[in-house]
Amino acid sequence: MHFSWQRESLAREEEERTEIREQENERKPGAYAGDCEALSQSRAMVWDRHTALLDKYKLYVDIMLRTANGRIFADEYGDEVWRGADKDIETLIDTIGLKEDDADVDEYSMEFLVRCGPAYPTAYSRDWLADQLLDLLLRYHQQQEGTPSDFDAMSGVEFERWLITEIQRAGVNSVLPTKRTGDQGADIIVHHNNTTIAIQAKCYQHSVGNDAIQEAHAAKAHYRADQAWAVTNARFTPAARRLANSTGVQLVDGSRIRAIGQLIAEALGIGTCG
Repeated sequence: MHFSWQRESLAREEEERTEIREQENERKPGAYAGDCEALSQSRAMVWDRHTALLDKYKLYVDIMLRTANGRIFADEYGDEVWRGADKDIETLIDTIGLKEDDADVDEYSMEFLVRCGPAYPTAYSRDWLADQLLDLLLRYHQQQEGTPSDFDAMSGVEFERWLITEIQRAGVNSVLPTKRTGDQGADIIVHHNNTTIAIQAKCYQHSVGNDAIQEAHAAKAHYRADQAWAVTNARFTPAARRLANSTGVQLVDGSRIRAIGQLIAEALGIGTCG
């Protein structure tokens, strides 16, 4: 089946730019559309409190980056294993919490703290701290390893095209992008025999959070797929990995992205015996 990329390209790239702006807004204080002035001020206050905490313990953060990076290793399949690094991040958060005697470091969401603002003046979101530290570690690891940056120059649309090409090269014939508008959580639909896989693709410079998992899980139901996958060139946050584990969404991060074709083919039983 022939698909015209050109027809969809402009609309998809414009939506990609919109998505990037929305992602940036989520990471900036006071940038949410519809916030009242008081809520914007609370957002800025909570954001500043968290960034100041990491700045205060920058020495500890730098030590963690060096130590955690040394714990990242490649297994027998060449995939990177980050379990030890993740534990170092959790240990650092606990250390910071203990050193800040009046601090309450808990499983708060940033949005909860923003809306509770003055009521929780010494509370910190553990998930936010973990996500920020994971982003720092990812960038540090890439710098140390000299990771190829070919994905860095890709737009979301280009990343999806690359994924489709790699999956087709692995022997999967039915691989199609969804409509850019109203895609219902999936960017690519793969079908072989009686098995359908819905794929949510994220080409990011920072870690991928829960939203991608929720979108992939919703897409599985909408497209009546047998499997839901979330795929990125970056890393998934600890919260995203927990959600994927509980919802059954398959994850492929930057450590395995170049094997995406093989992984999809294996999931569909292509090229295997039995």
